[in-house]
Amino acid sequence: MVLCMLGSGKSSIVCAVCLGLAGSPSVLGRAKQIKDFIKHGQMEAIVEITLFNPPPNTVIKSVFKQNSDMQGSTSNWFINGTQSSKKKVAELVKSFNIQVDNLCQFLPQINPELYQKHQKLLNFRSGEDNHMKEINKREEHLKDLESKNQVLHQRVQRYREREKHQDKLRLLKIKRCWVEYNNQRMKYFHSKKELQKLEDELKELRESHTPQINAIDKLREKRTNLKSKVDKQSTDIKNDQNKIRACKSDNYKLIKKAENLRNDFKLKVAQEQERATRYCLALFLYEDIETDLNKANDVKTARLDIVRGYSKDTYQAAKWLNENKNERQFKNPTEIWGPIAVEINVRDQRYAKYVENHIALRDMMAFVFSNSDDSKTFLQEIVSDLKIDNFYAADSHHVSRRSRYGQREISTRITAIRDAKYLNNNVDTKQVETLNKKRSKLQEQVRSVQSETAKIKEDLKPIEAEIATINDSKKMVENKKSRIVVSETKINGYRKSIEQEEAVYFDKDEEEKKLFKNLKNIDKEKLEVTKRMASIVEQYVDRVKENVIDLVKLLDINREYEYYSEILARAEKEAENVIEQRARKMRETQVLKDAAKNALNVAKKESNVGQKENLPRELQERLSLEPDDIEEINEKIQAEKSKLQLNTQDDASVTAGIYFYVFVVDEYEKNNSAITALTDEISKMKGKICAEKYKVKECIDSWTTGIKHMTAGIDQKFQHFFNKLNCVGEIKLRTNKDEDFSKFAIEIWVKFRSTDKVQLLDSHLQSGGERSVATIIYLISLQEFTICPFRIVDEINQGMDPQNEKRIFEFVLEVSSNSKVSQYLLITPKLLPNLCYDGKLTALFIYNGPNMLDQQQWNLKRFIGKKHIEGKK
Repeated sequence: MVLCMLGSGKSSIVCAVCLGLAGSPSVLGRAKQIKDFIKHGQMEAIVEITLFNPPPNTVIKSVFKQNSDMQGSTSNWFINGTQSSKKKVAELVKSFNIQVDNLCQFLPQINPELYQKHQKLLNFRSGEDNHMKEINKREEHLKDLESKNQVLHQRVQRYREREKHQDKLRLLKIKRCWVEYNNQRMKYFHSKKELQKLEDELKELRESHTPQINAIDKLREKRTNLKSKVDKQSTDIKNDQNKIRACKSDNYKLIKKAENLRNDFKLKVAQEQERATRYCLALFLYEDIETDLNKANDVKTARLDIVRGYSKDTYQAAKWLNENKNERQFKNPTEIWGPIAVEINVRDQRYAKYVENHIALRDMMAFVFSNSDDSKTFLQEIVSDLKIDNFYAADSHHVSRRSRYGQREISTRITAIRDAKYLNNNVDTKQVETLNKKRSKLQEQVRSVQSETAKIKEDLKPIEAEIATINDSKKMVENKKSRIVVSETKINGYRKSIEQEEAVYFDKDEEEKKLFKNLKNIDKEKLEVTKRMASIVEQYVDRVKENVIDLVKLLDINREYEYYSEILARAEKEAENVIEQRARKMRETQVLKDAAKNALNVAKKESNVGQKENLPRELQERLSLEPDDIEEINEKIQAEKSKLQLNTQDDASVTAGIYFYVFVVDEYEKNNSAITALTDEISKMKGKICAEKYKVKECIDSWTTGIKHMTAGIDQKFQHFFNKLNCVGEIKLRTNKDEDFSKFAIEIWVKFRSTDKVQLLDSHLQSGGERSVATIIYLISLQEFTICPFRIVDEINQGMDPQNEKRIFEFVLEVSSNSKVSQYLLITPKLLPNLCYDGKLTALFIYNGPNMLDQQQWNLKRFIGKKHIEGKK
């Protein structure tokens, strides 16, 4: 049970369950887009639902986000912490037998076969009518085609006779082409035999000179091999020459490398001598300036002694700062100065007194920080460690006091320093008279003060002399300080120079060892290069000798080859007559061959066969039935032409346009094919309808039996609950005599008053509360027949009177307490008193509002303890 006040968000639970289980917003009837369900002012909403499925339970998490343009939204889905998609979540929810978009969960989840059979019956009725319309339409089309073909039959017969004559004429022409080809081929074969005789005669003549020909072939092979060998030797000799040049180049490079190493060593020795001279000079200047700096470092100490005379607290603060400036507690210790009297310098000592008189004593004793955090740290330290309780900082005056009582805590009083006042007010006449009177009195006082001042000046003369002496000493200190700064700069420069010189320290002995070692390695490399070059030169000489010998052999072979070639040339002259006859016969044979080839191309073209294809077997058989004599074939061709001409003259339409018959035949053939197809299709459709009628009869019997049995069970439960309310209720199945299954329905009949009759539940006859009672009892009656994990009922008790609402609650509790039924979520904004509760009921109270404590801040132990104490009281 979910309880809360109106508007506190109880229906948000229903929305979250629907959307979190991949449901559509249209089911809720509130908004069309998911972005409209996100809380106002938020960019995203998170829904996490745990479905009972041990072990382990299944957790579905969904995150809905608004787009930055506020025009749409995106969603991310997770199953047990793993990224998924809405489609997979919907499939998972479906596997749990949950249908969020099914408001009653009746037939689709109780007995789906009954629903499927009902749909099948509806589809059959509509399909049967459509099939009969299609059959009638096809039969009319079939009759139309048959009547058209009867008209076209005679013309098609004449066209086919003409086609037969044309086919015969074409066959005879093909036969004539093949006969001409065979005649040319026989002539070609005869000429080819005569050419072969001449070839045999020429061969006998050449066989008599076979020894000379064999000798020439062997000499040709030897000459080719020897020439290849000589060419390879020439290439190897060139490669050896290149290698010798490379060795010479490597040897020259090694000599230059050794020379460069010696020159580098001499240069380093000279540079080392020069560096040693610079090092000694820099060291001397560094020691001299450091001595002067130590003498001048007493300037700051002298100034601090003067500061101590004016302010002991400032002296202690400066001393503490110098000792602790470099510690980690300061963020920028290099930019901390103070007191100013110690830090500043006046270039010309003549103006020092004017600077001191111009700057206030408080400012001369001040400290300067570039970082505000360092300033705060300094103030805290001087107050806590040095016990300085009176000082100025910026525009405020700080005074610290320790309490005499309790824990003696320190309290600090900060007083703002008053700004300077200027005479910029308007003139007041009365105030002017008052001020004039005061001025006359003050003038008298001034005269008395001036006389006293004259006496004081006389007394101050020895003091001014002492101040002049102090100023002179101060000038000396300032000069010393400026010299210290210059000296420190020079010392740093010389120190860096010394460090640089020391960093490039040159060890002459070590460099000499390295030089000798490198020269030794170079000598080894030169020796290796020399050995390699000697080996190459030796190989080069051997190859040159071998090349000269092979060249001599090649000259001998060429002379022998020319000798045998002359003998063979004389033999060829003897066979010139035979060769001329063979050439003439070859030309004649080639002409016959080309003629036969052209005849073959013409025959294949006439036969509509490709150049590389053979004649079809059917065409060969038809050609074999025709004569092989050209004259006889020509006579038959003339006879077929006469028949064709006679057939064409008899039909005026053919004479007018031969293509008309082609169109007629095509239409005739198409009509024949369509007639055959339509006949088969009509017979199949009629057979299918007969088979479907038989199946539907069986389906009607099983469906009506099942639906009547189901309706009777629901009616029994419905009557049971209505009897407890002292009312009458029935569930009836409405049927149709014509078996129009679309008009079948389940009706709810109710009677709430004894004076009324049992009436069909209707929005015009019953009140809203009565309809709610009937609806919830109908849903309760379905529970034992439905299978689903949980049910949600949102404010079904709206409009009921308290008595009916209480009884309905008891019915829901009775049904939902059974372990075999689904989990029930009953959402209501009110809770009636004196209700009976079952131990299996869980009450969920929603606390929500602008002033409510966040649930993450609840302390359950404190809540329980408080209630426990209240119970004891």
